[in-house]
Amino acid sequence: MGLSKSLKLFVRLFVYLLSGSLAGYIFYSQAYGGLWTDLGLHVDRILPIVNGEYFFPHPLFHYIVYFIQKISIILNVNWSLLDISIVFLSLLFVVIFDIIYRIAVYFHIDNYTQFSLLLISLSLLFITPIYLPIFNTNLYLGQWGPNTWHSPTIFIIKPFTLICLFFMVKLSQGKEWYNKSGILVLFSLFTALSAFAKPSFVISFAPATIIFLLVYYWKNFKLYFKIFILFLPTIAVLIYQYIATYSNDIASTADMKDEIIFTFFGVMKYYTPNFGISLILATAFPLFLFIIDLKNCLKNHYLMLSFFNVIISFTFASFLAEKFKFEQGAFLFGYILSLFLLFVFSLFHFLKFIKSDALIKFKEAKVIFLVLIYFLHLYSGVFYFFRYLLTQSYA
Repeated sequence: MGLSKSLKLFVRLFVYLLSGSLAGYIFYSQAYGGLWTDLGLHVDRILPIVNGEYFFPHPLFHYIVYFIQKISIILNVNWSLLDISIVFLSLLFVVIFDIIYRIAVYFHIDNYTQFSLLLISLSLLFITPIYLPIFNTNLYLGQWGPNTWHSPTIFIIKPFTLICLFFMVKLSQGKEWYNKSGILVLFSLFTALSAFAKPSFVISFAPATIIFLLVYYWKNFKLYFKIFILFLPTIAVLIYQYIATYSNDIASTADMKDEIIFTFFGVMKYYTPNFGISLILATAFPLFLFIIDLKNCLKNHYLMLSFFNVIISFTFASFLAEKFKFEQGAFLFGYILSLFLLFVFSLFHFLKFIKSDALIKFKEAKVIFLVLIYFLHLYSGVFYFFRYLLTQSYA
């Protein structure tokens, strides 16, 4: 006999509370414990951005924190912008966790228990590239990977990435609810809003969607036109951000101005002795999943759109960079976000693979091998979490 709905809800909320508290601890340590982070820099920019004294191309995090503080003042809760940022990031962590869990339930509700899906979903928030210190003592810098803790804008964009990819596949499949006019308008605005959270995602997601449509919906010109119209507000936002950041004719904050240059794996080679090995360490689990179950992976539209997104974002990160902020790797953030999506939908595909009734040669050995590879990603991620706390470095 299964758990009652109320008990299931209690368990779920309890797990969310524990995980949110754990995330809150690391954000608090960033704010007051000396951990290397971008949090303080972003918080310091909030008031200048809101007052129009500082241009920042993707200020969604800053405005949300600012308006939460205004509400807290009305409620006589005098929290600082830094304290509100800690709480907001902790809530974002739980929101991302919940979205992943809901997607897991959508795919696997009949095959796995609630608690196992919660743990599986939580694991996706900790995985990193496989750590191989003999190759690179850095775990994040050089390998990058689906999760990092130091960037507030990475956390605010992740809910957008999950919802946009899931919605795009449903829309492309012609699902009725996702093709209602009102829903399409909301999705269009939601995608444009994602650019204000962090444009890195949609810069690669839009061309990845084009490839996805050409591969799976060849000659469906009505669908092409519909999605083009949906992306128009996003394109307008990206054009504005590009002009405001890279045009010398537009008044803008001096330290945001830059130029986009061509480079041959320049940023990657800056941080890793071999970007090919780094790529394998970052994508080992989905890579071997594709090798083992290629036929079914090609049929999984969520997984393939994620895969196309990785290809596009990796290409951008390999050949494009900002001239004056070269070492910051502006185009790497799209790659980081694409890896996050690839792992989410690869793991859910793998869960179906485990429960599949199809006759597969050496299935048990393949499952054990893939579990081992995923465990190495998870072990590395947990190690990275605690190393970050102990050494204060996110490298």
